[in-house]
Amino acid sequence: MDEQDLLHLSAAQQQQYAIFEELFATEGWKQFSEYVAQRSELAEQALLHAATWEEHRISTGARVAYGEVLQFQAGLAAEFATKAEEQRETATIEELEDDTGYQS
Repeated sequence: MDEQDLLHLSAAQQQQYAIFEELFATEGWKQFSEYVAQRSELAEQALLHAATWEEHRISTGARVAYGEVLQFQAGLAAEFATKAEEQRETATIEELEDDTGYQS
């Protein structure tokens, strides 16, 4: 997310985004992500070799859960980008309303 997008977030959202960015930049997050990726691969292998329906269900659930964690950073970035876009559009509409005197 670039500086222009960040300007469209509220102060609280900017602070929250900064906290997440700090988290994602840590060695701990890198290690955690690598661990989750390894566990995801193991869950996929377990899924492929499941001998019972119960093992298949457990492996599927684990694979989905690890996948969600692996996509967390990208999903969060998309969420903040959407918020910024919505707030930018709202600001543009309000600016146009002020300029034209039109109320939506």
